[in-house]
Amino acid sequence: MTRGWGWAFGLLVGLWAIAGSGFAWAQIPFGEQRIEYELSDVLPGASVFDRVDTHWRGYATELRTNPVGYVFLTDDLVDTPGYSGKTMNTLVGIDSRGTITGIKLIRHSEPIVLIGLSEDAIHDFTAQYAGTHIADRVLISHEPQSGYVVIDGISGATVTAVAENATILEASRLIGRAEGILTAAQMRSRRPSPVFRAHTWSQLDSYGAIGALRVTPDAFGASDGDEAQSVDVRFALLDPPSIGRNLLGERLFNIVRARVARDGGSALYIGGLGGLSFKGPGFARGGIFNRVVLEQDGRLFTFKDTDHISAPALIPVDAPSFREGGIFFVAEAFDPTAPFSFRLTVPYRIRDERTYGTFVANYQLPDRFVESDRPFWVARWQTNRMASLFTMLLLTTILAAFTFRQRVLRHRKLLHRSTAVLAAVVLGVVLKAQPSTTQLLTLFGSMSRLEFPAEIFLSEPLIFMLWIVT
Repeated sequence: MTRGWGWAFGLLVGLWAIAGSGFAWAQIPFGEQRIEYELSDVLPGASVFDRVDTHWRGYATELRTNPVGYVFLTDDLVDTPGYSGKTMNTLVGIDSRGTITGIKLIRHSEPIVLIGLSEDAIHDFTAQYAGTHIADRVLISHEPQSGYVVIDGISGATVTAVAENATILEASRLIGRAEGILTAAQMRSRRPSPVFRAHTWSQLDSYGAIGALRVTPDAFGASDGDEAQSVDVRFALLDPPSIGRNLLGERLFNIVRARVARDGGSALYIGGLGGLSFKGPGFARGGIFNRVVLEQDGRLFTFKDTDHISAPALIPVDAPSFREGGIFFVAEAFDPTAPFSFRLTVPYRIRDERTYGTFVANYQLPDRFVESDRPFWVARWQTNRMASLFTMLLLTTILAAFTFRQRVLRHRKLLHRSTAVLAAVVLGVVLKAQPSTTQLLTLFGSMSRLEFPAEIFLSEPLIFMLWIVT
Protein backbone atom coordinates (compact mmCIF):
# COMPACT_ATOMS: atom_id res chain seq x y z
CA MET A 1 0.00 0.00 0.00
CA THR A 2 2.84 2.39 0.90
CA ARG A 3 4.52 1.64 -2.39
CA GLY A 4 1.28 2.33 -4.28
CA TRP A 5 0.85 5.69 -2.60
CA GLY A 6 4.47 6.48 -3.45
CA TRP A 7 3.83 5.86 -7.11
CA ALA A 8 0.72 8.05 -7.01
CA PHE A 9 2.57 10.84 -5.25
CA GLY A 10 5.42 10.64 -7.73
CA LEU A 11 3.01 10.82 -10.65
CA LEU A 12 1.30 13.93 -9.26
CA VAL A 13 4.64 15.63 -8.64
CA GLY A 14 5.74 14.79 -12.16
CA LEU A 15 2.58 16.18 -13.70
CA TRP A 16 2.87 19.33 -11.62
CA ALA A 17 6.45 19.80 -12.71
CA ILE A 18 5.46 19.32 -16.34
CA ALA A 19 2.59 21.77 -15.94
CA GLY A 20 4.67 24.31 -13.99
CA SER A 21 6.29 27.56 -15.00
CA GLY A 22 3.16 28.89 -16.60
CA PHE A 23 2.93 25.82 -18.83
CA ALA A 24 5.59 27.39 -21.02
CA TRP A 25 6.93 24.06 -22.28
CA ALA A 26 3.85 23.51 -24.42
CA GLN A 27 4.31 26.86 -26.15
CA ILE A 28 8.05 27.06 -26.70
CA PRO A 29 8.15 24.71 -29.72
CA PHE A 30 5.33 26.59 -31.43
CA GLY A 31 5.70 30.18 -30.29
CA GLU A 32 3.51 32.93 -31.60
CA GLN A 33 2.14 32.69 -35.11
CA ARG A 34 1.77 36.01 -36.94
CA ILE A 35 0.23 36.61 -40.35
CA GLU A 36 0.52 39.72 -42.50
CA TYR A 37 -2.73 41.42 -43.41
CA GLU A 38 -4.40 44.28 -45.25
CA LEU A 39 -7.68 45.80 -44.11
CA SER A 40 -9.20 45.08 -47.50
CA ASP A 41 -8.56 41.36 -46.93
CA VAL A 42 -11.77 41.18 -44.89
CA LEU A 43 -13.75 44.00 -46.52
CA PRO A 44 -13.21 43.62 -50.27
CA GLY A 45 -15.64 46.38 -51.24
CA ALA A 46 -13.56 49.09 -49.55
CA SER A 47 -10.42 50.82 -50.78
CA VAL A 48 -10.21 53.73 -48.31
CA PHE A 49 -10.16 53.31 -44.53
CA ASP A 50 -10.44 55.85 -41.72
CA ARG A 51 -9.58 54.93 -38.13
CA VAL A 52 -12.38 55.67 -35.63
CA ASP A 53 -11.65 54.82 -31.99
CA THR A 54 -11.38 51.01 -31.91
CA HIS A 55 -12.08 50.26 -35.60
CA TRP A 56 -11.87 51.43 -39.18
CA ARG A 57 -14.66 52.65 -41.44
CA GLY A 58 -14.25 51.45 -44.98
CA TYR A 59 -15.31 53.47 -48.03
CA ALA A 60 -15.54 52.52 -51.68
CA THR A 61 -13.95 55.78 -52.92
CA GLU A 62 -12.03 58.81 -51.71
CA LEU A 63 -15.32 60.74 -51.54
CA ARG A 64 -16.10 58.95 -48.27
CA THR A 65 -19.86 59.36 -48.63
CA ASN A 66 -21.27 56.29 -46.88
CA PRO A 67 -19.17 53.53 -45.35
CA VAL A 68 -19.54 50.16 -47.03
CA GLY A 69 -18.51 48.47 -43.81
CA TYR A 70 -16.21 48.30 -40.81
CA VAL A 71 -12.96 46.52 -39.98
CA PHE A 72 -11.51 45.88 -36.54
CA LEU A 73 -8.98 43.86 -34.58
CA THR A 74 -10.57 41.82 -31.83
CA ASP A 75 -7.74 42.54 -29.35
CA ASP A 76 -8.85 46.19 -29.38
CA LEU A 77 -12.27 45.18 -28.09
CA VAL A 78 -12.29 41.91 -26.13
CA ASP A 79 -9.90 39.82 -24.07
CA THR A 80 -10.95 36.19 -24.50
CA PRO A 81 -8.07 33.75 -23.89
CA GLY A 82 -7.70 30.58 -25.94
CA TYR A 83 -6.23 27.27 -24.87
CA SER A 84 -2.75 28.83 -24.64
CA GLY A 85 -3.99 31.42 -22.14
CA LYS A 86 -3.42 34.18 -24.72
CA THR A 87 -5.92 35.92 -26.98
CA MET A 88 -6.31 35.13 -30.67
CA ASN A 89 -6.11 38.49 -32.42
CA THR A 90 -8.46 38.36 -35.38
CA LEU A 91 -9.14 40.82 -38.18
CA VAL A 92 -12.88 40.99 -38.86
CA GLY A 93 -14.85 42.81 -41.53
CA ILE A 94 -18.60 43.50 -41.51
CA ASP A 95 -20.71 45.40 -44.01
CA SER A 96 -22.98 48.32 -43.17
CA ARG A 97 -25.90 45.95 -42.44
CA GLY A 98 -23.92 43.79 -40.01
CA THR A 99 -23.08 40.80 -42.20
CA ILE A 100 -19.60 39.38 -41.72
CA THR A 101 -17.64 39.81 -44.95
CA GLY A 102 -14.35 38.24 -43.93
CA ILE A 103 -12.22 36.98 -41.05
CA LYS A 104 -8.48 36.55 -40.80
CA LEU A 105 -6.63 35.23 -37.76
CA ILE A 106 -3.46 37.32 -37.61
CA ARG A 107 -1.88 36.24 -34.31
CA HIS A 108 -2.24 33.26 -32.02
CA SER A 109 -0.27 30.91 -29.78
CA GLU A 110 -2.56 27.87 -30.02
CA PRO A 111 -0.50 24.63 -30.14
CA ILE A 112 -2.90 22.86 -32.51
CA VAL A 113 0.01 21.24 -34.33
CA LEU A 114 0.31 18.98 -31.28
CA ILE A 115 -2.69 17.04 -32.56
CA GLY A 116 -1.51 16.91 -36.15
CA LEU A 117 -3.52 19.90 -37.43
CA SER A 118 -2.13 22.55 -39.72
CA GLU A 119 -2.74 26.28 -39.56
CA ASP A 120 -5.40 25.75 -42.21
CA ALA A 121 -7.62 24.06 -39.59
CA ILE A 122 -8.21 27.37 -37.81
CA HIS A 123 -8.54 29.33 -41.04
CA ASP A 124 -11.10 26.85 -42.40
CA PHE A 125 -13.02 27.24 -39.16
CA THR A 126 -13.14 31.05 -39.29
CA ALA A 127 -14.03 31.05 -43.00
CA GLN A 128 -17.44 29.61 -42.10
CA TYR A 129 -18.50 32.92 -40.51
CA ALA A 130 -18.60 34.80 -43.83
CA GLY A 131 -22.22 35.66 -44.63
CA THR A 132 -23.34 35.34 -41.01
CA HIS A 133 -25.08 38.33 -39.43
CA ILE A 134 -23.55 39.54 -36.18
CA ALA A 135 -26.95 39.31 -34.45
CA ASP A 136 -27.36 35.64 -35.38
CA ARG A 137 -27.25 33.06 -32.61
CA VAL A 138 -24.22 30.95 -33.49
CA LEU A 139 -23.58 27.48 -32.12
CA ILE A 140 -20.57 25.23 -32.66
CA SER A 141 -22.01 21.86 -33.56
CA HIS A 142 -22.01 19.13 -36.18
CA GLU A 143 -25.81 18.80 -35.97
CA PRO A 144 -28.44 21.34 -37.15
CA GLN A 145 -30.02 23.23 -34.26
CA SER A 146 -33.32 25.09 -34.54
CA GLY A 147 -32.90 28.86 -34.19
CA TYR A 148 -29.11 28.76 -34.51
CA VAL A 149 -26.52 29.21 -37.23
CA VAL A 150 -24.38 26.10 -36.90
CA ILE A 151 -20.60 26.28 -37.32
CA ASP A 152 -18.47 23.14 -37.53
CA GLY A 153 -15.86 23.07 -34.76
CA ILE A 154 -12.22 22.03 -34.91
CA SER A 155 -11.97 18.33 -34.14
CA GLY A 156 -9.67 17.81 -31.17
CA ALA A 157 -9.29 21.54 -30.54
CA THR A 158 -12.59 22.41 -28.86
CA VAL A 159 -11.14 25.06 -26.56
CA THR A 160 -9.62 26.94 -29.49
CA ALA A 161 -12.92 26.86 -31.43
CA VAL A 162 -15.00 28.03 -28.45
CA ALA A 163 -12.62 30.89 -27.65
CA GLU A 164 -12.42 32.08 -31.26
CA ASN A 165 -16.21 31.95 -31.63
CA ALA A 166 -16.66 34.11 -28.51
CA THR A 167 -13.93 36.49 -29.70
CA ILE A 168 -15.48 37.03 -33.13
CA LEU A 169 -19.08 37.47 -31.97
CA GLU A 170 -18.44 39.64 -28.90
CA ALA A 171 -16.15 42.03 -30.79
CA SER A 172 -18.47 42.18 -33.82
CA ARG A 173 -21.48 43.01 -31.67
CA LEU A 174 -19.63 45.78 -29.86
CA ILE A 175 -18.85 47.42 -33.20
CA GLY A 176 -22.41 46.78 -34.38
CA ARG A 177 -23.76 48.55 -31.33
CA ALA A 178 -21.30 51.45 -31.65
CA GLU A 179 -22.23 52.00 -35.30
CA GLY A 180 -25.98 51.68 -34.72
CA ILE A 181 -26.36 48.36 -36.54
CA LEU A 182 -27.56 46.52 -33.45
CA THR A 183 -30.03 47.60 -30.80
CA ALA A 184 -29.49 47.07 -27.09
CA ALA A 185 -31.97 44.20 -27.20
CA GLN A 186 -29.95 42.39 -29.88
CA MET A 187 -26.89 42.50 -27.66
CA ARG A 188 -28.53 40.53 -24.88
CA SER A 189 -28.15 36.79 -24.38
CA ARG A 190 -31.55 36.62 -22.63
CA ARG A 191 -34.69 37.80 -24.39
CA PRO A 192 -38.48 37.40 -24.15
CA SER A 193 -39.50 34.08 -25.63
CA PRO A 194 -41.25 34.34 -29.04
CA VAL A 195 -43.23 31.15 -28.35
CA PHE A 196 -47.00 31.55 -27.97
CA ARG A 197 -49.09 29.40 -25.64
CA ALA A 198 -52.69 30.17 -24.72
CA HIS A 199 -53.14 31.17 -21.06
CA THR A 200 -55.95 32.65 -18.98
CA TRP A 201 -55.46 35.60 -16.65
CA SER A 202 -55.48 33.25 -13.66
CA GLN A 203 -52.81 31.07 -15.21
CA LEU A 204 -50.58 34.04 -16.02
CA ASP A 205 -51.07 35.30 -12.47
CA SER A 206 -50.12 31.90 -11.02
CA TYR A 207 -46.96 31.82 -13.19
CA GLY A 208 -45.85 35.17 -11.78
CA ALA A 209 -46.37 37.03 -15.07
CA ILE A 210 -48.72 39.59 -13.48
CA GLY A 211 -47.16 42.10 -11.12
CA ALA A 212 -49.26 43.70 -8.39
CA LEU A 213 -49.05 46.73 -6.13
CA ARG A 214 -51.74 46.93 -3.47
CA VAL A 215 -51.97 49.55 -0.73
CA THR A 216 -54.83 49.43 1.76
CA PRO A 217 -56.68 52.57 2.99
CA ASP A 218 -55.07 52.45 6.43
CA ALA A 219 -51.68 53.30 4.83
CA PHE A 220 -53.24 56.63 3.86
CA GLY A 221 -54.76 57.26 7.30
CA ALA A 222 -58.27 56.36 6.07
CA SER A 223 -60.76 53.85 7.40
CA ASP A 224 -60.66 50.30 6.08
CA GLY A 225 -63.84 50.69 4.09
CA ASP A 226 -62.73 53.84 2.27
CA GLU A 227 -61.83 52.30 -1.12
CA ALA A 228 -61.36 55.77 -2.58
CA GLN A 229 -58.15 55.91 -0.58
CA SER A 230 -56.57 52.69 -1.85
CA VAL A 231 -54.19 51.50 -4.54
CA ASP A 232 -54.64 48.30 -6.52
CA VAL A 233 -52.49 48.23 -9.65
CA ARG A 234 -51.63 45.23 -11.87
CA PHE A 235 -48.95 45.29 -14.53
CA ALA A 236 -47.40 42.88 -17.02
CA LEU A 237 -44.69 42.93 -19.67
CA LEU A 238 -46.24 42.41 -23.09
CA ASP A 239 -43.13 41.39 -25.06
CA PRO A 240 -43.62 37.60 -24.82
CA PRO A 241 -46.60 36.60 -27.01
CA SER A 242 -47.69 34.16 -24.32
CA ILE A 243 -48.40 37.22 -22.17
CA GLY A 244 -49.05 40.08 -24.57
CA ARG A 245 -51.15 38.26 -27.13
CA ASN A 246 -53.24 36.55 -24.45
CA LEU A 247 -53.95 39.87 -22.72
CA LEU A 248 -54.45 42.16 -25.72
CA GLY A 249 -55.71 39.88 -28.45
CA GLU A 250 -53.90 39.26 -31.71
CA ARG A 251 -54.80 42.51 -33.48
CA LEU A 252 -53.73 44.94 -30.74
CA PHE A 253 -50.71 42.80 -29.86
CA ASN A 254 -49.48 43.00 -33.48
CA ILE A 255 -49.81 46.79 -33.37
CA VAL A 256 -47.77 46.92 -30.15
CA ARG A 257 -45.16 44.50 -31.50
CA ALA A 258 -44.78 46.51 -34.72
CA ARG A 259 -44.10 49.69 -32.75
CA VAL A 260 -41.55 47.93 -30.52
CA ALA A 261 -39.85 46.51 -33.61
CA ARG A 262 -39.72 49.99 -35.17
CA ASP A 263 -38.66 52.04 -32.14
CA GLY A 264 -37.01 49.42 -29.92
CA GLY A 265 -37.67 49.00 -26.23
CA SER A 266 -40.46 47.07 -24.54
CA ALA A 267 -44.18 47.36 -23.78
CA LEU A 268 -45.91 47.19 -20.42
CA TYR A 269 -49.61 46.97 -19.56
CA ILE A 270 -50.75 48.79 -16.41
CA GLY A 271 -54.28 48.55 -15.05
CA GLY A 272 -55.79 50.18 -11.98
CA LEU A 273 -58.63 48.99 -9.74
CA GLY A 274 -58.15 51.16 -6.66
CA GLY A 275 -59.62 54.56 -5.91
CA LEU A 276 -56.33 56.40 -6.34
CA SER A 277 -55.34 56.79 -10.00
CA PHE A 278 -51.93 55.63 -11.19
CA LYS A 279 -52.18 57.99 -14.16
CA GLY A 280 -53.16 61.20 -12.38
CA PRO A 281 -53.92 64.49 -14.15
CA GLY A 282 -50.28 65.33 -14.90
CA PHE A 283 -50.17 63.74 -18.35
CA ALA A 284 -53.19 65.77 -19.45
CA ARG A 285 -51.58 69.05 -18.38
CA GLY A 286 -47.93 68.51 -19.22
CA GLY A 287 -47.76 65.27 -21.20
CA ILE A 288 -45.95 63.46 -18.38
CA PHE A 289 -47.13 60.50 -16.32
CA ASN A 290 -45.53 61.72 -13.13
CA ARG A 291 -46.87 59.01 -10.83
CA VAL A 292 -45.38 55.87 -12.39
CA VAL A 293 -41.65 55.20 -12.67
CA LEU A 294 -39.73 52.01 -13.44
CA GLU A 295 -36.33 51.55 -11.85
CA GLN A 296 -33.75 49.08 -13.15
CA ASP A 297 -30.08 48.95 -12.14
CA GLY A 298 -30.26 52.47 -10.76
CA ARG A 299 -31.79 53.91 -13.93
CA LEU A 300 -35.25 55.50 -13.96
CA PHE A 301 -37.71 55.10 -16.84
CA THR A 302 -40.56 57.60 -17.05
CA PHE A 303 -43.45 57.90 -19.49
CA LYS A 304 -44.83 60.67 -21.68
CA ASP A 305 -48.24 60.82 -23.33
CA THR A 306 -46.60 59.71 -26.60
CA ASP A 307 -45.49 56.50 -24.85
CA HIS A 308 -49.06 55.54 -24.01
CA ILE A 309 -52.05 53.84 -25.62
CA SER A 310 -55.29 53.71 -23.64
CA ALA A 311 -56.57 50.14 -23.22
CA PRO A 312 -58.61 49.60 -20.05
CA ALA A 313 -60.22 46.30 -21.15
CA LEU A 314 -58.32 43.04 -21.61
CA ILE A 315 -59.23 39.94 -23.61
CA PRO A 316 -59.24 37.15 -20.97
CA VAL A 317 -62.74 36.61 -19.57
CA ASP A 318 -61.32 36.13 -16.09
CA ALA A 319 -59.31 39.38 -16.16
CA PRO A 320 -60.31 42.13 -13.70
CA SER A 321 -62.47 44.98 -14.92
CA PHE A 322 -59.99 47.81 -14.60
CA ARG A 323 -61.17 51.30 -13.84
CA GLU A 324 -58.26 52.64 -15.89
CA GLY A 325 -55.57 50.99 -17.94
CA GLY A 326 -53.11 51.46 -20.74
CA ILE A 327 -50.13 50.21 -22.70
CA PHE A 328 -46.85 51.97 -21.98
CA PHE A 329 -43.75 51.81 -24.17
CA VAL A 330 -40.41 51.70 -22.35
CA ALA A 331 -37.13 53.03 -23.72
CA GLU A 332 -34.67 50.71 -25.45
CA ALA A 333 -32.22 50.68 -22.54
CA PHE A 334 -34.78 48.79 -20.45
CA ASP A 335 -34.11 45.03 -20.27
CA PRO A 336 -37.42 43.14 -20.04
CA THR A 337 -35.73 39.98 -18.74
CA ALA A 338 -33.93 41.70 -15.85
CA PRO A 339 -35.47 42.54 -12.45
CA PHE A 340 -37.02 45.98 -12.05
CA SER A 341 -39.08 47.96 -9.55
CA PHE A 342 -42.49 49.45 -10.26
CA ARG A 343 -42.76 52.70 -8.29
CA LEU A 344 -46.01 54.57 -7.77
CA THR A 345 -46.20 57.99 -6.12
CA VAL A 346 -49.69 59.19 -5.21
CA PRO A 347 -51.00 62.26 -3.35
CA TYR A 348 -53.40 61.88 -0.44
CA ARG A 349 -54.74 63.90 2.48
CA ILE A 350 -54.37 63.41 6.19
CA ARG A 351 -57.01 65.69 7.68
CA ASP A 352 -56.33 69.03 5.93
CA GLU A 353 -52.72 68.32 5.01
CA ARG A 354 -51.80 67.17 1.49
CA THR A 355 -48.89 64.71 1.34
CA TYR A 356 -47.36 62.10 -0.98
CA GLY A 357 -46.53 58.45 -0.61
CA THR A 358 -44.32 56.27 -2.80
CA PHE A 359 -44.93 52.54 -2.99
CA VAL A 360 -42.80 49.90 -4.68
CA ALA A 361 -43.41 46.45 -6.17
CA ASN A 362 -40.52 44.34 -7.45
CA TYR A 363 -40.91 42.24 -10.58
CA GLN A 364 -38.97 39.91 -12.86
CA LEU A 365 -40.25 38.17 -15.96
CA PRO A 366 -40.60 34.45 -15.10
CA ASP A 367 -38.11 32.10 -16.76
CA ARG A 368 -40.86 30.26 -18.62
CA PHE A 369 -41.34 33.41 -20.74
CA VAL A 370 -37.61 33.92 -21.37
CA GLU A 371 -35.24 32.28 -23.84
CA SER A 372 -31.46 32.25 -23.43
CA ASP A 373 -28.57 31.46 -25.73
CA ARG A 374 -27.47 27.94 -24.99
CA PRO A 375 -23.90 27.65 -23.73
CA PHE A 376 -21.72 25.53 -25.99
CA TRP A 377 -21.22 22.84 -23.37
CA VAL A 378 -24.99 22.41 -22.94
CA ALA A 379 -25.39 21.83 -26.68
CA ARG A 380 -22.57 19.28 -26.57
CA TRP A 381 -24.27 17.29 -23.82
CA GLN A 382 -27.59 17.39 -25.66
CA THR A 383 -26.00 16.25 -28.91
CA ASN A 384 -24.13 13.41 -27.16
CA ARG A 385 -26.93 12.35 -24.81
CA MET A 386 -26.97 8.67 -25.91
CA ALA A 387 -23.18 8.34 -25.85
CA SER A 388 -23.11 10.05 -22.45
CA LEU A 389 -25.77 7.68 -21.12
CA PHE A 390 -23.82 4.63 -22.33
CA THR A 391 -20.58 5.93 -20.83
CA MET A 392 -22.30 6.69 -17.54
CA LEU A 393 -23.78 3.18 -17.37
CA LEU A 394 -20.43 1.59 -18.25
CA LEU A 395 -18.55 3.57 -15.63
CA THR A 396 -21.24 2.86 -13.05
CA THR A 397 -20.97 -0.86 -13.78
CA ILE A 398 -17.18 -0.77 -13.47
CA LEU A 399 -17.36 1.11 -10.16
CA ALA A 400 -19.99 -1.33 -8.85
CA ALA A 401 -17.82 -4.30 -9.87
CA PHE A 402 -14.83 -2.76 -8.12
CA THR A 403 -16.88 -2.05 -4.99
CA PHE A 404 -18.17 -5.63 -4.79
CA ARG A 405 -15.04 -7.25 -6.21
CA GLN A 406 -14.93 -9.92 -3.50
CA ARG A 407 -18.34 -11.20 -4.54
CA VAL A 408 -17.56 -11.32 -8.28
CA LEU A 409 -14.03 -12.67 -7.89
CA ARG A 410 -14.79 -15.90 -9.74
CA HIS A 411 -15.97 -13.87 -12.78
CA ARG A 412 -12.94 -11.60 -12.85
CA LYS A 413 -11.61 -12.85 -16.21
CA LEU A 414 -14.95 -12.25 -17.90
CA LEU A 415 -15.22 -8.80 -16.30
CA HIS A 416 -11.68 -7.84 -17.29
CA ARG A 417 -12.11 -8.96 -20.89
CA SER A 418 -15.55 -7.46 -21.39
CA THR A 419 -14.46 -4.18 -19.81
CA ALA A 420 -11.35 -4.07 -22.00
CA VAL A 421 -13.38 -4.72 -25.15
CA LEU A 422 -16.01 -2.13 -24.31
CA ALA A 423 -13.41 0.46 -23.36
CA ALA A 424 -11.20 -0.13 -26.40
CA VAL A 425 -13.84 -0.72 -29.06
CA VAL A 426 -16.88 1.31 -27.96
CA LEU A 427 -15.27 4.16 -25.99
CA GLY A 428 -12.06 4.32 -28.00
CA VAL A 429 -13.00 3.45 -31.59
CA VAL A 430 -16.74 4.15 -31.86
CA LEU A 431 -17.21 7.10 -29.48
CA LYS A 432 -13.62 8.41 -29.73
CA ALA A 433 -13.60 9.11 -26.01
CA GLN A 434 -9.86 8.76 -25.56
CA PRO A 435 -8.35 12.06 -24.33
CA SER A 436 -6.47 13.96 -27.03
CA THR A 437 -3.14 15.62 -26.40
CA THR A 438 -4.77 19.03 -26.29
CA GLN A 439 -7.32 17.90 -23.71
CA LEU A 440 -4.57 16.48 -21.50
CA LEU A 441 -2.56 19.67 -21.82
CA THR A 442 -5.66 21.69 -20.99
CA LEU A 443 -5.94 19.74 -17.74
CA PHE A 444 -2.25 20.20 -16.91
CA GLY A 445 -2.40 23.89 -17.78
CA SER A 446 -5.38 24.39 -15.50
CA MET A 447 -3.52 22.61 -12.71
CA SER A 448 -0.55 24.93 -13.15
CA ARG A 449 -2.76 28.03 -12.97
CA LEU A 450 -5.11 26.58 -10.32
CA GLU A 451 -7.98 27.56 -12.62
CA PHE A 452 -10.56 25.03 -13.77
CA PRO A 453 -13.06 26.75 -16.09
CA ALA A 454 -16.14 24.54 -16.02
CA GLU A 455 -17.33 25.42 -19.54
CA ILE A 456 -14.08 24.10 -21.03
CA PHE A 457 -14.07 20.77 -19.20
CA LEU A 458 -17.81 20.25 -19.72
CA SER A 459 -17.48 20.82 -23.47
CA GLU A 460 -16.36 17.19 -23.91
CA PRO A 461 -18.97 15.12 -22.01
CA LEU A 462 -17.33 11.69 -22.32
CA ILE A 463 -13.85 12.93 -21.44
CA PHE A 464 -15.32 14.86 -18.50
CA MET A 465 -16.95 11.73 -17.06
CA LEU A 466 -13.75 9.72 -17.51
CA TRP A 467 -11.77 12.41 -15.71
CA ILE A 468 -14.26 12.48 -12.82
CA VAL A 469 -14.13 8.69 -12.35
CA THR A 470 -10.39 8.36 -12.70
